[in-house]
Amino acid sequence: MCPMRAYRCLLLLALVGCEGLAPGPAQLPPAPPPPSPPPRDFSVVVTFDTLDLPSTRWALPADAGLSMRVTTARGELLVGGDDGLHRLTADGGSEQLAAGPVTGLFTLASGDALLVRPDGFSVRTGAAVRESELSSSVPGPVAMVGRDGPRLWLANDATLFRLEGEVLTAFPVPKVHRVEGATDGVLVLHRAGAVEALREAPLPSRQSLSEEQPVVAAVPLAGGAFLAVADGGALWRRELEDGGARWRPLRTGPADAGSAVAADLLGLDPQTGAAWLRVDGGLGRLDGDRLSLTPMEPFSAVALDDVGGLFLRTAGGVLRMGAAAPVRFSEQVQPLSTARCVSCHRQNGTAPPVLETLDQWRVNVDKVLARIGPQVAEQLRMPRNADPLTPEEVARVRRWKEEGFRP
Repeated sequence: MCPMRAYRCLLLLALVGCEGLAPGPAQLPPAPPPPSPPPRDFSVVVTFDTLDLPSTRWALPADAGLSMRVTTARGELLVGGDDGLHRLTADGGSEQLAAGPVTGLFTLASGDALLVRPDGFSVRTGAAVRESELSSSVPGPVAMVGRDGPRLWLANDATLFRLEGEVLTAFPVPKVHRVEGATDGVLVLHRAGAVEALREAPLPSRQSLSEEQPVVAAVPLAGGAFLAVADGGALWRRELEDGGARWRPLRTGPADAGSAVAADLLGLDPQTGAAWLRVDGGLGRLDGDRLSLTPMEPFSAVALDDVGGLFLRTAGGVLRMGAAAPVRFSEQVQPLSTARCVSCHRQNGTAPPVLETLDQWRVNVDKVLARIGPQVAEQLRMPRNADPLTPEEVARVRRWKEEGFRP
């Protein structure tokens, strides 16, 4: 075989080979699987702040009991307890107005005080206390289980009642012992062994919250959300997401599974939507993702009045947290903003942030406070090239934040 012919044979074998050895595409090792995405953390990250509220104290007799209901009627601050009805006086004391246990207090549209008693209802007009016609309309024994604005919620063993003006509406819901809120037309019913959401429109409907999560207490929040305490005390928030709902735990950090926030729900501020909590023996207010805390002496009962005042029943009597006339955005902050801020801090203005609405102020209030105080250097202080805000104006903004961003 000539060399050239031998080369052709070797080339043919190399290219074709024998049966079963025909080469195919190059065999590469399998590619490693793509790395799994890190698990998504659905927790709500809570930031902490200090709650520093003024307080006012009144003494109550020792036999007034540990329960408490509060309302303001015709300029009088009234407290109902196990021993009767009391008026809180300007000197820090109290005066008993009527004997017999009072399980609920409510201010009617007339300005009179409605007293809910285990055996019926009474109305206090001026100094006189008379029986209410509600006693014949609502079969007892009945209890006041909640209120929201001008509406009162009552319950006996078989029925939930709503009193709005002079209209009494019955809901066939048994064994309700507490009603929370009414936010966006949604309430939370605390019943024996169950926590439910009650939607009033377009037709009354109920949805269990404790079947999805071992919830023992909840309050409704804006936008279809709920704040809840699960069995064991951990705080959760149920939010609407992608056409469904998701329970999200509240934590101090997204990656720290051991830092769940634990608390007892005390109630919902009817004006701001913030939730009052008992946290580690102290008092807390949760506003969105901001938890403000203050140490507090032991208290046995909590009451919220119609304007959001928080009252605590302590061993010494009654403690109100916050001022009787809190700072409000519409009355004190917005006029200040209009006069001193929005010439620059407006949409398409010369300086961020925009400070035209309550929500814009709420989000940016810490930035504002950091730039308006007397300790701020002249070149950094706001308003620029103008007289600084007075100490009273700075204190007004700080109080508005501390008192819960009242509208």
